Amino acid sequence: MAGFGVPSDAFARYHRLRGNDVLMVSGTDEHGTPVMVAADRESKSYVEIADYYNASFREDFRRLGLSYDCFSRTTTLNHERVTQDLFKTLYEHGAIIEQAQLVSFSATTGHTLPDRYIEGTCPICGYPEARGDQCDNCGNQLDPIDLIEPRSLIDGSTPEFRETNHLFLDLPRFADALRSWMGGHDEWRANVRNFSLRLLDEIRPRPITRDLDWGVRIPIPGTPRIRTSASTSGSTPSSATSRPASSGRPRPTTRTPGANGGRTIVRSTRTSRARTTSSSTP
Repeated sequence: MAGFGVPSDAFARYHRLRGNDVLMVSGTDEHGTPVMVAADRESKSYVEIADYYNASFREDFRRLGLSYDCFSRTTTLNHERVTQDLFKTLYEHGAIIEQAQLVSFSATTGHTLPDRYIEGTCPICGYPEARGDQCDNCGNQLDPIDLIEPRSLIDGSTPEFRETNHLFLDLPRFADALRSWMGGHDEWRANVRNFSLRLLDEIRPRPITRDLDWGVRIPIPGTPRIRTSASTSGSTPSSATSRPASSGRPRPTTRTPGANGGRTIVRSTRTSRARTTSSSTP
């Protein structure tokens, strides 16, 4: 709450007090593994879990006094259309590529297991509770396949690793343009600029699809069994926007940076998913 709800609410209230038009928007991210895990555990459908937590979060935020103008969700038809349009545009411009990826699956349910849902012994320092993405003891980045005796945090079963084809956002394609843009910002602190530039030296294609049946469908022929990842389909809902007062309060609709009629957009960095044993997070 302190990381996403309160700062956005304070920003929105500040601009309202100044007499500016404000649009504060967020929503629940209802796709991906956390909802599926919760549904399996409670013997409910994915829709039932999504509906329950959307209503729960709405009530929590109302009681806390967060002043959202629009609190939506990623399971709306509008969100699906926006996500598919974004995906299709990137694909048509050559910014999405296909690559093989080693994916971990639950031996119990057959569902994919995100890295954070897998635990095992670190092959570098021997820490027995290293996660599938990194070891908190020695700080090294890991892949689930690197772990010694990996196990699912959900039910303790040994995950199965299979190679499947997925679609990746070709981030290295944008590295030169980003490097040029960052280099032109002399007003940035030197440590911030240098840190950002070093990230570009290590940039790699990022997977944006998952082996799931719960998510936004890929608008590309030949991809019936995969869906957009939660980080892709959940990347649009959370923001607070403002502009100088002119024509009354704005309508609660999504605005696009660069075409927002003068509004300044500040995005929240956290989204709310169903609470599960290993994560809680629109």
